[in-house]
Amino acid sequence: MNISEVITAVNSYTVKKMSSNLVNKNITDIEGILKKLILFYIREMESTYKNHSQFSRRKKLPYKLYLEHYHYIACIIGARFEKHGTIGTSQGFVDNYKTFGAVNSKLKLLGNVGARSPKKNKNGRFNIIGKCAEIKAAYQLNSKSKISQLKDIEFTNAYRPRTSQIIERCSTCKFVFGNV
Repeated sequence: MNISEVITAVNSYTVKKMSSNLVNKNITDIEGILKKLILFYIREMESTYKNHSQFSRRKKLPYKLYLEHYHYIACIIGARFEKHGTIGTSQGFVDNYKTFGAVNSKLKLLGNVGARSPKKNKNGRFNIIGKCAEIKAAYQLNSKSKISQLKDIEFTNAYRPRTSQIIERCSTCKFVFGNV
Protein backbone atom coordinates (compact mmCIF):
# COMPACT_ATOMS: atom_id res chain seq x y z
CA MET A 1 0.00 0.00 0.00
CA ASN A 2 1.52 3.34 -1.01
CA ILE A 3 1.18 6.52 1.04
CA SER A 4 -1.61 7.96 -1.12
CA GLU A 5 -3.69 4.86 -0.39
CA VAL A 6 -2.97 5.22 3.34
CA ILE A 7 -4.06 8.87 3.35
CA THR A 8 -7.19 8.00 1.35
CA ALA A 9 -7.98 5.26 3.90
CA VAL A 10 -7.60 7.72 6.82
CA ASN A 11 -9.85 10.23 5.03
CA SER A 12 -12.47 7.56 4.24
CA TYR A 13 -12.45 6.21 7.79
CA THR A 14 -12.89 9.72 9.18
CA VAL A 15 -15.75 10.46 6.76
CA LYS A 16 -17.56 7.31 7.93
CA LYS A 17 -16.99 8.22 11.57
CA MET A 18 -18.23 11.78 10.97
CA SER A 19 -21.27 10.67 9.02
CA SER A 20 -22.81 8.87 11.96
CA ASN A 21 -26.44 9.55 12.76
CA LEU A 22 -27.01 12.55 15.04
CA VAL A 23 -30.68 12.22 16.04
CA ASN A 24 -32.38 14.75 18.32
CA LYS A 25 -29.32 17.00 18.58
CA ASN A 26 -29.60 20.75 18.29
CA ILE A 27 -27.25 22.62 15.97
CA THR A 28 -24.99 23.72 18.86
CA ASP A 29 -24.53 20.08 19.95
CA ILE A 30 -23.74 19.07 16.37
CA GLU A 31 -21.11 21.82 16.12
CA GLY A 32 -19.52 20.62 19.39
CA ILE A 33 -19.34 17.04 18.06
CA LEU A 34 -17.93 18.39 14.80
CA LYS A 35 -15.09 20.18 16.65
CA LYS A 36 -14.18 16.96 18.51
CA LEU A 37 -14.14 15.02 15.25
CA ILE A 38 -11.84 17.62 13.65
CA LEU A 39 -9.35 17.08 16.49
CA PHE A 40 -9.63 13.30 15.97
CA TYR A 41 -8.98 13.78 12.25
CA ILE A 42 -5.90 15.94 12.84
CA ARG A 43 -4.48 13.33 15.26
CA GLU A 44 -5.08 10.55 12.71
CA MET A 45 -3.33 12.46 9.92
CA GLU A 46 -0.40 13.36 12.20
CA SER A 47 -0.14 9.72 13.30
CA THR A 48 -0.09 8.61 9.66
CA TYR A 49 2.71 11.09 8.96
CA LYS A 50 4.71 10.01 12.03
CA ASN A 51 4.33 6.28 11.33
CA HIS A 52 5.30 6.70 7.69
CA SER A 53 8.37 8.77 8.64
CA GLN A 54 9.53 6.10 11.10
CA PHE A 55 8.89 3.35 8.54
CA SER A 56 10.83 5.30 5.88
CA ARG A 57 13.85 5.68 8.17
CA ARG A 58 13.82 2.00 9.23
CA LYS A 59 13.56 0.77 5.65
CA LYS A 60 15.96 3.46 4.41
CA LEU A 61 13.51 4.53 1.75
CA PRO A 62 14.72 7.32 -0.54
CA TYR A 63 11.61 9.43 0.05
CA LYS A 64 9.86 11.05 2.95
CA LEU A 65 6.18 11.85 3.33
CA TYR A 66 5.17 15.47 3.19
CA LEU A 67 1.55 16.15 4.03
CA GLU A 68 0.36 18.82 1.64
CA HIS A 69 -2.90 20.76 1.93
CA TYR A 70 -4.53 18.63 -0.78
CA HIS A 71 -4.09 15.46 1.29
CA TYR A 72 -6.56 16.74 3.87
CA ILE A 73 -10.33 16.97 3.64
CA ALA A 74 -10.92 20.60 2.63
CA CYS A 75 -14.18 21.33 4.44
CA ILE A 76 -16.40 19.84 7.14
CA ILE A 77 -19.85 21.12 8.12
CA GLY A 78 -22.69 20.00 10.36
CA ALA A 79 -26.33 20.19 9.31
CA ARG A 80 -29.74 19.61 10.87
CA PHE A 81 -33.27 19.19 9.53
CA GLU A 82 -36.18 18.42 11.83
CA LYS A 83 -34.85 15.89 14.36
CA HIS A 84 -32.01 14.58 12.17
CA GLY A 85 -28.44 15.84 12.17
CA THR A 86 -25.41 14.88 10.13
CA ILE A 87 -21.89 15.93 9.25
CA GLY A 88 -20.80 16.35 5.65
CA THR A 89 -17.29 16.54 4.23
CA SER A 90 -15.85 17.59 0.89
CA GLN A 91 -14.25 14.14 0.47
CA GLY A 92 -15.49 12.40 -2.71
CA PHE A 93 -18.86 12.76 -4.44
CA VAL A 94 -22.45 11.73 -3.73
CA ASP A 95 -23.32 8.56 -5.66
CA ASN A 96 -26.61 9.72 -7.17
CA TYR A 97 -27.32 13.45 -7.36
CA LYS A 98 -30.63 12.94 -9.10
CA THR A 99 -32.29 11.53 -5.97
CA PHE A 100 -32.60 14.99 -4.41
CA GLY A 101 -34.27 17.13 -7.07
CA ALA A 102 -34.06 20.47 -5.24
CA VAL A 103 -30.26 20.31 -4.99
CA ASN A 104 -29.79 18.66 -8.38
CA SER A 105 -31.75 21.37 -10.21
CA LYS A 106 -29.70 24.14 -8.53
CA LEU A 107 -26.40 22.37 -9.32
CA LYS A 108 -27.40 21.97 -12.97
CA LEU A 109 -27.86 25.73 -13.24
CA LEU A 110 -24.14 26.05 -12.41
CA GLY A 111 -22.97 23.30 -14.78
CA ASN A 112 -22.28 19.57 -14.73
CA VAL A 113 -21.61 17.83 -11.43
CA GLY A 114 -17.87 17.19 -11.21
CA ALA A 115 -16.99 20.13 -13.47
CA ARG A 116 -15.35 23.36 -12.35
CA SER A 117 -17.69 26.02 -11.00
CA PRO A 118 -18.16 29.12 -13.17
CA LYS A 119 -16.83 31.45 -10.44
CA LYS A 120 -13.45 31.44 -8.76
CA ASN A 121 -13.32 31.30 -4.98
CA LYS A 122 -11.56 33.98 -2.91
CA ASN A 123 -8.22 32.15 -3.38
CA GLY A 124 -8.54 32.44 -7.15
CA ARG A 125 -9.29 28.74 -7.64
CA PHE A 126 -12.36 27.04 -9.05
CA ASN A 127 -14.46 24.77 -6.85
CA ILE A 128 -15.80 21.48 -8.16
CA ILE A 129 -19.59 21.46 -8.57
CA GLY A 130 -21.22 18.96 -6.20
CA LYS A 131 -18.15 18.17 -4.10
CA CYS A 132 -19.06 20.52 -1.23
CA ALA A 133 -19.60 19.36 2.33
CA GLU A 134 -22.98 21.17 2.43
CA ILE A 135 -24.22 19.21 -0.57
CA LYS A 136 -23.27 15.89 1.03
CA ALA A 137 -24.83 16.84 4.37
CA ALA A 138 -28.07 17.83 2.60
CA TYR A 139 -28.18 14.48 0.75
CA GLN A 140 -27.65 12.55 3.98
CA LEU A 141 -30.44 14.50 5.67
CA ASN A 142 -32.77 14.04 2.70
CA SER A 143 -32.25 10.27 2.84
CA LYS A 144 -33.54 10.30 6.46
CA SER A 145 -36.34 12.84 6.11
CA LYS A 146 -37.54 14.27 2.80
CA ILE A 147 -36.66 17.97 2.52
CA SER A 148 -38.98 20.15 0.47
CA GLN A 149 -37.32 23.54 1.07
CA LEU A 150 -33.53 23.88 1.07
CA LYS A 151 -33.82 26.96 3.30
CA ASP A 152 -35.13 24.68 6.09
CA ILE A 153 -31.72 23.03 6.52
CA GLU A 154 -29.78 24.50 9.44
CA PHE A 155 -25.97 24.50 9.06
CA THR A 156 -23.12 24.91 11.53
CA ASN A 157 -20.09 26.96 10.61
CA ALA A 158 -17.91 25.41 7.92
CA TYR A 159 -14.45 24.34 9.13
CA ARG A 160 -11.09 23.67 7.49
CA PRO A 161 -10.00 20.45 9.29
CA ARG A 162 -6.24 20.88 8.89
CA THR A 163 -6.36 24.24 10.72
CA SER A 164 -9.61 23.92 12.72
CA GLN A 165 -10.53 27.40 11.44
CA ILE A 166 -13.98 28.57 10.45
CA ILE A 167 -14.09 29.21 6.70
CA GLU A 168 -16.46 31.07 4.45
CA ARG A 169 -18.90 28.96 2.46
CA CYS A 170 -18.15 28.78 -1.27
CA SER A 171 -20.14 30.54 -3.97
CA THR A 172 -21.68 27.22 -5.07
CA CYS A 173 -23.15 26.56 -1.63
CA LYS A 174 -24.29 30.14 -1.24
CA PHE A 175 -26.11 29.77 -4.56
CA VAL A 176 -27.69 26.41 -3.67
CA PHE A 177 -28.60 27.03 -0.01
CA GLY A 178 -28.51 30.80 0.30
CA ASN A 179 -26.08 32.87 2.29
CA VAL A 180 -26.87 31.29 5.67
